[in-house]
Amino acid sequence: MFAAFHIPDLPMAAAMLRNPELAGVPGAILKETPEKEDVKISLMSLNEAAWHTGITPDWPLNRALVRCPDLVVIPRDLEMEKMLHEELVRFADHFSADIEIASPDTVLLDLAGTSRKHFNGLEMLPESEVELSHSLAETPDLAHFAVLEPRTRGRFVSTGEIGMLPILLLGKLHGDTSFLPLLELLGLRTLEDYRSLPRQDLTERFGPVAGKWHDLVSGKTCRLLKLHRPPESFLQSMDFDDPLHSTESLVFVFKRLLHLIAARLAARHLAASLLVIRFTLEEGSLSREIHLPEPFSDPQALLKPIETMVESLRLQSPVVRVELDATPS
Repeated sequence: MFAAFHIPDLPMAAAMLRNPELAGVPGAILKETPEKEDVKISLMSLNEAAWHTGITPDWPLNRALVRCPDLVVIPRDLEMEKMLHEELVRFADHFSADIEIASPDTVLLDLAGTSRKHFNGLEMLPESEVELSHSLAETPDLAHFAVLEPRTRGRFVSTGEIGMLPILLLGKLHGDTSFLPLLELLGLRTLEDYRSLPRQDLTERFGPVAGKWHDLVSGKTCRLLKLHRPPESFLQSMDFDDPLHSTESLVFVFKRLLHLIAARLAARHLAASLLVIRFTLEEGSLSREIHLPEPFSDPQALLKPIETMVESLRLQSPVVRVELDATPS
C-alpha cells in the first residue's frame, strides 16, 4: 500500500501563514509571467475569501478586478513555501523511510506493514498547522492522483474509483504529455475514458508512454519509488515563549521530542547509542552527551537517562530552547 501527502495550494498556504491578517480579504497570487502587463497576468492561487467572489485561477487579473474590485495581489513567499515543503518531508518521514518527493507540495510513501488506522484524523501538519491532505492506494501513482482530487482524499481509493478522476491528472506523470490536449479533443474526460481504450491503439497513435500510462491507470503496474534520502540527522528542537524553570516541564518536553526521534529511528530499523542535548538559557547555554549502555529505540528507555540527567542539573537561568539529537549505532 502507498500513501500520498499533499499541501493544497502551497503558494497560498505559505502566504497566509506569513500574513494571516489577509485571510478575510479577497486575495490572489499571480503567475510569474513578467513579459505581460500586470493586469493581463493570470491568477495562480486564491484565498478562501477570493473563491467566494466567483473568480477562479487562470483568470487574467483585469477580469478578476471587474468581478472583485477589492481583490488584493499577494506576493508569493518562496521562503515560507520551502519551509512548508521541508516540514512535509519531515512529517512523512515519521511514517516511512521510503519517500519520493513528487513535487514541492506532494510526497509519496511506501507503507509496507503500516496500518491504515494511523491516518485517521490526519488533517494538518503538526508544526505549522497548515492543511494536509492524504490518500491511500495500491500504487504510488494512483495515490498521487487521488490526493489531488477532493473527492478521493482522506481514505483508501480503489483502482476502480480512480476512473472518475479527470484525465488531466495524467500530466502529473513523468514522460511526454504533449498529446494530452489531443485526448481531450477526442472527447476523453476521465481516467476511465482513457483506460477503456485499447492499449495497443493508444501505443500506436501516441507512442510507448501512452501504453505505459494505460497500464498504470489500470493498476497493472506498480513502479518503485524514486527514494529521497535526507541527511541522517535526527535533531529535534523546541523554543519556549515562556522560559522553563522546572524539571518536570523539561522532562515533558524531552518525552515529546523522543517520540518523534523514536519514530524516525524505528522507520529505519535503527537504535540510538548516543544522545546529544543542548540547552539555550536566558543567559548562556549548556550541552550534555549521554552515552547509552546499549542501543535503544524505545522512547521510554531513552527517556530514563535524560530524566536522570535533568534532575541533576543546576541551571543558572531559565531555559528558552532545547535541542535533542540521536546518533544511531
